[in-house]
Amino acid sequence: MSEKINELKVKLSGMVNVPRELLTNSTLDLKINNADCLDYRLKNNQDGSFNKVYSVKVSELSQVEFIKDKEKMIGEKKKSASQRLRGRAFIWCEENDMTDPEAFYQLITNKIIQNFDLLVEFLKDK
Repeated sequence: MSEKINELKVKLSGMVNVPRELLTNSTLDLKINNADCLDYRLKNNQDGSFNKVYSVKVSELSQVEFIKDKEKMIGEKKKSASQRLRGRAFIWCEENDMTDPEAFYQLITNKIIQNFDLLVEFLKDK
């Protein structure tokens, strides 16, 4: 038996900082780059069809742009250094067809810790 998908929907979540206040009761356009599609669920419409609802989250790598008329404002995620390093490791893994970005991130952080003095010396020369 095949399920009949009636509608495909997206549920957005996450948080981003904005540099100034937004006007309430106004309409904004949003542009989101690098959001994470986490999963989906089927919602039964009770008529033999289903809606497929995807969960999409603004991640630490996301860039959110708020657009009101011609004015644009970029939202910023507050990221710790470890979050930025983890994000960079995940991107590198995607670009280099590595299948376990979490293991790669752990390898990098362990190498940084184990070779801390060597890294400091290397950075002094830069």
